[in-house]
Amino acid sequence: MNARARTLDGATIAWLMMVTLTLVTWLWGLQGVSGIALVVPAMLFALVKGRLLVDHFMEAYHASMFWRVLLGGYLMVVTAGIATAFLLP
Repeated sequence: MNARARTLDGATIAWLMMVTLTLVTWLWGLQGVSGIALVVPAMLFALVKGRLLVDHFMEAYHASMFWRVLLGGYLMVVTAGIATAFLLP
């Protein structure tokens, strides 16, 4: 087995990070964490997972800066909208 076969590529690392963040959020839910203590980190995790998805699986890192900024802005607007809607009284 050569050294290349033993290393993880960027997409595999991104996938492992996404799975880990999902499991952490799920475990918090099982422990009864709720309200702002869950919403804020969960929305940040969703933002990170969305960025990983865009960069590694849609390969936006090869796209022009316009598309990277547009997709990043979209992720931020949607995440902020969901968090705001959940936190409103």
